[in-house]
Amino acid sequence: MINLKNSDELIRKYKKVSVAVLGLGGLGSNIAMMLVRSGIDRLIIYDFDNVELSNLNRQNYYINDVGNSKVKATSLILKNINPNIKIIGEKLKLSLSNFERYLSKADIIVEAFDSPICKAELANWVLGETDKILISASGMAGFGDSNDILTKKKSERFYISGDFVSDSNIFPELLSARVMMTASHEANNVMNIIKNNI
Repeated sequence: MINLKNSDELIRKYKKVSVAVLGLGGLGSNIAMMLVRSGIDRLIIYDFDNVELSNLNRQNYYINDVGNSKVKATSLILKNINPNIKIIGEKLKLSLSNFERYLSKADIIVEAFDSPICKAELANWVLGETDKILISASGMAGFGDSNDILTKKKSERFYISGDFVSDSNIFPELLSARVMMTASHEANNVMNIIKNNI
């Protein structure tokens, strides 16, 4: 999809970069949608789950998506936004044993996992064994001031968005606005990195 508000140079940059979105829940499904609307042309998406009714309060799905895999539902939504987008996607559980196989083509990796163990394994692999950029999240549960959501650059290739405090184990409320604020930070960070560094 051509965004006429972007320069030709920026459009070329957005078209040549592959962005992986790992996990298609409240963060990942919304991040993928925002990236495609912003002009990203090549996405890699993975999730092992199906859409459930309880997801609809904060995830980028519709009632008719319930029961479908999140990869299939997200792919259809993204194709409705931009029929020409190139998507690599599969319903699978990523782990240390298959990161290399499934993420080798990604330039930027956006982590949207629920599991702290998976988050740590991915960060160790990306930062220790690749030259890829990693964008992650920490803290978006409960209620709070919008300005508490921040993006911090932790190292040259590692960024984290969130409030760095709230946790769904402590604050059970996962509300669309707060989750999407964090998702917006992550998506916006992808666009800025591509614009300024790639």
